[in-house]
Amino acid sequence: MKNFTLIILFLGISFAASSQYKRKTVFHPEWYVSTSLGTNLYIAEGFGDYTIQQALGLVGRASIGYNFTPIVGIRGTVGFNSHSWPDKNNSNEIIKFNAENLSSDITINLVNWLNGYNYRRKFDLSIFGGVGVGHRDKAMFLADYFTQILRGGIQVDYSLSPILKLNFIGDINFVNDNYNGYIGTKVPFDMYPVLSVGLTYRIPTNRVLFQTHKYNYFK
Repeated sequence: MKNFTLIILFLGISFAASSQYKRKTVFHPEWYVSTSLGTNLYIAEGFGDYTIQQALGLVGRASIGYNFTPIVGIRGTVGFNSHSWPDKNNSNEIIKFNAENLSSDITINLVNWLNGYNYRRKFDLSIFGGVGVGHRDKAMFLADYFTQILRGGIQVDYSLSPILKLNFIGDINFVNDNYNGYIGTKVPFDMYPVLSVGLTYRIPTNRVLFQTHKYNYFK
């Protein structure tokens, strides 16, 4: 009877441990919010006539996203840009202007796609692409201006904790040719690559799962 009791107890502990492990590795759809700061390089007509330093500006962004699966998600972003562009037709006068934009992206987690979901993973690599609309302030121009945005990029995440990630983001944004107030004859668009660093907060949607992650994450 004693041996039988020990066997039952052992099986119960094994089953509980197995269930806990499965619970820890199950993916649950999740919301997240993020913010980032970085720099942009405005590339337009006559780029070879000025230095990179003359075309650098600042970028600030805030986003909210939702991961449907370990691989696919969507994200909405509101952003602020300060741009700098030397006007080659006016003695390379530096034109500075600000812009606001609203965009939406589809995100693809390449690591989860290739290797499966693992909440313990420290690094993730994702790609994204989307569309948006931008508003250029009047600044030195006769009027403000709206532009379509087509964008794509890559993002590397490092997990600081189960709910907080450090982000390294590189993307390129294509805008209308008149975005800088000058229409060229060779390329029918302007563009500005962006490099930024940010933080993502993953909103816990399953309290039991989150508590399990928090307890075992660094073991």
